[in-house]
Amino acid sequence: FKFTTELKSAFSYDVAIVTQPDGQICEIVNASGKIEAADISNLTISCQVLTYKISGLLTGLDSATDLKISLNDTEILTLTADGAFVFSDLPHGSDYSVVVERGPARQECSISNDSGNLVADVTNISVNCTADESDALFDTERLHQIKLTMTADEWQSFVNDTNRAYYKNRDASGATDIWNLWTHSEVYRSVNFEYINADGSSVKLDNVGFKMRGNTSRQWPIAYSPQGTNPKRFHFSLKFDEKFDDDESVYDYKFSSDTVWRSQNVAEHLENDDREFMGIDKLNFKFNKDDPTYAREMLAHDILNRVGVPTSRMAYASVELTITGDASDIDGNIISGNLPQTHNMGVFLLEEAIDKPFLKRYFKDNDVMFKVGGGDLARAADADTNCIAYKEATTNSDPSSFINPGFCKIGVEKSDPENREEWLGTANYDDQSFNEADINKGNGANESQFAPYRPAYDLKTKKKSIVDARTALQEFMTFVQSSPTAEQLATQFDVDGFIKAQAVDIAIGAVDHYTRVANNYYLYYFPEAEKWVYLTYDYDFAFNDFHHDSWGENVPFENIAQSYAFSSTGKIAWNESVVGGVNPILWQIIFSDESNKQKLYGYLESILDNELDWDSSVEPLLTARKEMISSAINATTAGLPDGGCTAYNPQAIDAAEGDETCYDEDMSIKTFIEKRQQALRAEINAASQQ
Repeated sequence: FKFTTELKSAFSYDVAIVTQPDGQICEIVNASGKIEAADISNLTISCQVLTYKISGLLTGLDSATDLKISLNDTEILTLTADGAFVFSDLPHGSDYSVVVERGPARQECSISNDSGNLVADVTNISVNCTADESDALFDTERLHQIKLTMTADEWQSFVNDTNRAYYKNRDASGATDIWNLWTHSEVYRSVNFEYINADGSSVKLDNVGFKMRGNTSRQWPIAYSPQGTNPKRFHFSLKFDEKFDDDESVYDYKFSSDTVWRSQNVAEHLENDDREFMGIDKLNFKFNKDDPTYAREMLAHDILNRVGVPTSRMAYASVELTITGDASDIDGNIISGNLPQTHNMGVFLLEEAIDKPFLKRYFKDNDVMFKVGGGDLARAADADTNCIAYKEATTNSDPSSFINPGFCKIGVEKSDPENREEWLGTANYDDQSFNEADINKGNGANESQFAPYRPAYDLKTKKKSIVDARTALQEFMTFVQSSPTAEQLATQFDVDGFIKAQAVDIAIGAVDHYTRVANNYYLYYFPEAEKWVYLTYDYDFAFNDFHHDSWGENVPFENIAQSYAFSSTGKIAWNESVVGGVNPILWQIIFSDESNKQKLYGYLESILDNELDWDSSVEPLLTARKEMISSAINATTAGLPDGGCTAYNPQAIDAAEGDETCYDEDMSIKTFIEKRQQALRAEINAASQQ
C-alpha cells in the first residue's frame, strides 16, 4: 500500500488503523517516526482472525460416571464432575454446535444454547443431566409393590416345566450327575403384571414372560404342609417384551399319581416386541438366598454403584401372586383350595438385568457380551479354534449329536429343546407311555436325547454373530495367555475397572467371583474404548466370613473377614484360597505391577472411609431399611426355600460377635465390617511403610 500524501523531511508521521476489518484485528509495525530525507517503506500491517471461547456449565452429573460432549463433531471433552467446561477457541464467524457424544450411565442430558454463529465469546452453554426413566424403579427408599396374576393352567405348566427339565443324568459335554442343571428350564410362562405406584395408582401389563432363574438357587416351586400345597419363594424373572413365539409345550406330559396333564403352549403376542416398563424390558427377583438379614446383597450393590463399578441396581419389592381358574382341573399336589387365591410371596430383591438394554443404559452402546461361569481365561483349551460349534452339530435325527466333549467352551447357551421331538427323539416324542415316565430320573426311567449346552462363556448379546464373537474372545484369551505385561494388557482390557471391582469384592468379602472361583462375571467388548470390560454380578455371598455348613468342606469361602488383599505371613491372600483348577491369570498379570497394587490400596482405603463406616453410614441405612421391610417380610405366606438361612432374622445385622445369627461360623454384618476394617487398614498401613 502507498499513501498519496507526501511529507517533507523532518516531518513526523503516525499511521493508524481507522476501521478494523470484520472478525479480524490488525496491528501496524513501524507505525510512527520522523522523515529523514528518504521514503518510509517499512510499515507492516499484520491481521489475524479473531477467535472466541466456547464454554459452559455442567450440572446434575452422577459422580460415579462420566459424560462426553463434542464440538462440531470434532473436539470431544470427557466430563467427570459438575462444573465449568471449555472447548478450544474457534474463529470469528464459525458455526458451532455442541452435542452429547455419549451420555452418562442411566442418565439423560439436555443442552441449552448449544449452537450458533461466533461473533463473541460464548459462555452460556448449559448441560443438565437427570436420571433416566428407569431410576424410579430402583428407588431404595421405598418398598415397591408388584402383583402377578397367573392362570391355574399356566401355574401347572410352570411346575411341569420345572419337573421335566431334569438333566442330572448328563449335559452336552457328556458329564453326568450335573447337580446344577436340575430343573434348569428357561421356558417363559405368561402372567399379568401390575405395579403399584407410590401414589396408589397402578400400571398394568398383560402377557408378561415369567420364569424361574438361578443356578444353585433353583427351587422346587411348591411348598407342602398338612394344610395342603401353596407356592414357595424362588428366584424368578419377568420379561416385558416376551413374544411367546417359541413352543412352550415342549415338556408336554407329566405323571403324578394317576394324573396325566400337559404343559400348554402360550399364544403368540408379537405386539410385545420392544415393549418396556419404565425403560426396562426385564427384571430379576431374588429371594435373599442364605441371608437372614435381607440386607447384604443390596448393600453390596449400593457400594458397587456408588464407586462406579458397572453392575445392576437393586431395590426391595413386595410380591403378590394370584392364581385364577378352575381348581377342579388342577392336580391337588400342585395347588390346594378354591380359586382364585392370592399368595403373599414376601419381600424380594428387585434387580436390574445385565443385558442389551443395560449396556445401552450404561455404556450407550451394545456389542458382544459373554456371561462367564467357571472360566478364568487361562485354559488353552477354551481358546481352541478347532472346537465343535454346538449349533452346527446337533440334529433331531441323530441323538448322539447332542453330546460331545469337544463342544466349544464359548457359545450360546441352550437349556431347553425347541420342541418335544428334539427333546425325546422322533420315535418317542408322541408316545404317551414314554412321556408319562419320569424322564432322566434314573431307576430305569426313560431318557431324553437332548442334553443342555451350557458353555463356560455364554454369549448374551448379538447371538447371531456367535462365530465372530467366539473368534474375538479366543483372540483375547490367546493374548492373555501369551503373558503380556500389565501395561500391554491395558491396551486390550479395562485394567482400572477391574482393579476397582476387585477392591469392592475384597472390602465386602464377595468371594464368589473371578479371582476365587472364575464365576459370576461378564466380559463386554466396549467399542468406544476398543477394550474388554469386566462386569460383575450376583452378590448373595457378601459380608460373610464363612460358608454355610450345608455346602460341605471343599468350598474356599472361609476366614474372609481377616484376609488380606496380597500375601502376608499368617494371612490368607485374596487370590490364594481358590477353587481347584482356577488360575486367575488377569489378577496375576495386573498385580505383578506395583503401581496397580498401590491403586488397589487407594480404592480400598476410599471404600473403607466412605462406604464402610458403620456408625455414620451403614448402621443408619440398614436400620431404616429394616423398618421399611420387616412387617412385609413377616406377612409372607409363601413357603420358604429349601436349605440355607432363609428365615428372616434382623438381629443378624448387628449382633455381637459370638451371638448365633444363622449357623455356627456366621457373623453379623457389623462384626464383619469391624474385622474387615481392622485387617485391611493393617495391611494398607504396613504397605505404606515398606
